[in-house]
Amino acid sequence: MWKVTIKEARKMILECIDVYLQKDENGYCIPRNKQRPIYLEGPAGIGKTELASQLAQEKGLGFVSYSLTHHTRQSAVGLPAIVERRKEGAAYKATEYTMSEIVDSIYRSVQQGNREGILFVDEVNCVSETLSAVMLQFLQNKSFGPHRIPEGWIILTAGNPPEYNKSVKLFDPVTYDRLRVIELQPDVDSWLEYAVSEGVHPLVTEYVRNNKEHFYWYEKSAGMTEIVTARGWEDLSRAVKANEAFGYGVNEALVGQFIRKESIALSFMNEYRSWRELLGKKELQEILAGENQEEHAARFAGYEFTKRWTVVSILLKRLYTEAEELVKIWKKREEEYAVVEEKMDQWDRMLTNSITFIRDAFGVKEEMEHYLSMMYRNKNTGYLLALKRNELFHSLYRKINQGGAQKEAIRKKLREWGKRQ
Repeated sequence: MWKVTIKEARKMILECIDVYLQKDENGYCIPRNKQRPIYLEGPAGIGKTELASQLAQEKGLGFVSYSLTHHTRQSAVGLPAIVERRKEGAAYKATEYTMSEIVDSIYRSVQQGNREGILFVDEVNCVSETLSAVMLQFLQNKSFGPHRIPEGWIILTAGNPPEYNKSVKLFDPVTYDRLRVIELQPDVDSWLEYAVSEGVHPLVTEYVRNNKEHFYWYEKSAGMTEIVTARGWEDLSRAVKANEAFGYGVNEALVGQFIRKESIALSFMNEYRSWRELLGKKELQEILAGENQEEHAARFAGYEFTKRWTVVSILLKRLYTEAEELVKIWKKREEEYAVVEEKMDQWDRMLTNSITFIRDAFGVKEEMEHYLSMMYRNKNTGYLLALKRNELFHSLYRKINQGGAQKEAIRKKLREWGKRQ
């Protein structure tokens, strides 16, 4: 069948949400019993759960997420309870079920004001035998036991193909015929776009960008599973950032905890060491402070392209990190305005000094274009650029993209960030 990227799936699901939530004078145009649940099927770690959460946030919908591998029949359907009933004047005992934990979570979300939302159910094809019938009822009737999913809540499910999980049970044709099936494939370019926006460590994104064949790997042999996923790269980024912040260092053992193929983990580690040795802490601080700029620019000017690209990535990493902390402070309003303003001024000076260094060392060429475009694509640096206009940034970007579509793209992006102030 047709396989799509995460980016393509995002568009398809957003369109489906709009269609399912469309109303007329009689209520929802497509009634609940005709709204097929969406089923995302794709390799492990490709980003299915993250996609579901992002879609709910983007559309302003409630979001409830469950993995059925963590549930028993009782927690999914509810516990049996004995109740007293009467028939033709005579009392008798009957069994009812308490509220399903999953459905109860949706109703609590509704009480918080989320009349419409997304119920995301992961690992739907990995349930135990005791839950198989419950799962079929859920997909066909949109209910757990006697408890129905409220109207306005869209069902989005996910699962792995059988080659990735021995617990997978294939749906029967009748069940498949009640689902909107979207088959996913790994897509490095979509992930890189997401990674830049979310502030994934630039040295991680640059490694993946330059070694796209290492982005996703899955192989079973001799009782051993080798797996490298989008989730693994993102989690590695968090670990590297944290270790750098604490001064713990990064080594093969750390990388191997997330990148479960030895040759790829070693390759990344070799490049990481080269990156760290290329631009020392003292040199980095001087460049960002605008000190000894001529000396540093002259030294790096003769470097080969890959090393110049690495220097730019290290500068990006530092600006990303500073921006992430600054945006948190700004949004929470935990410090006095004057203090935050001074920190913004400091960040702006770091930006100016880094741009000046790149211009003097490498000219206004590919390295500069990469640096400026990555700065506005990252959600935190883009936010700060919208809050505080940096003339050097804008003038050089206009020079690079004069009359081109990219110039309008940056203006549009900065306007978007500005609206979120």
